[in-house]
Amino acid sequence: MQLDLFKSDFYPLQSYPVDKKVWMRLYGNIKTSATNGSTGGQTSKILKDAGFTREQVLDIYAKKGHYLDPNLTWLDLRKIFWEVQDGRCYWTGMRMNPDWIFTAKKEPHHNQPSLALSADRKHNGKEKKHGYVFQNIVICCRGINLMRQHTPHDDFPNVLRSLNIPVHERFC
Repeated sequence: MQLDLFKSDFYPLQSYPVDKKVWMRLYGNIKTSATNGSTGGQTSKILKDAGFTREQVLDIYAKKGHYLDPNLTWLDLRKIFWEVQDGRCYWTGMRMNPDWIFTAKKEPHHNQPSLALSADRKHNGKEKKHGYVFQNIVICCRGINLMRQHTPHDDFPNVLRSLNIPVHERFC
């Protein structure tokens, strides 16, 4: 039997735990992305192995990083997910379980990493308003976020449609 992740009753809202750990994990992921951009931790190791100094690596990260609003909290992320997005992926409308953020085999609720919660910036750019600020953050599936990369906000729904991936009704 195939599960329909787009049905509203797949994960009833009342079945979700309101667990601070989920939102702190997502906030930690945002802090890492704000510091490193999309380069991630593996890039640091690769650059160091290639002979780059720590200062050179930090300089590369500084150029890739994004503004993080110092007033943003894990409570804001929870509010975006539940109150603004109704517990659904911003791009596809698929109902998401916050516990899906735990993807490591050693963690409870081990899950497929592509379905994990991921914070995306609606609009990419180097200005503060394009950084990790409340009005520019959406929560989506990690796999969808990785697929988006640098595709402009207004173009991405068409990319999803061309791949026969359902898009949220806000884009219809």
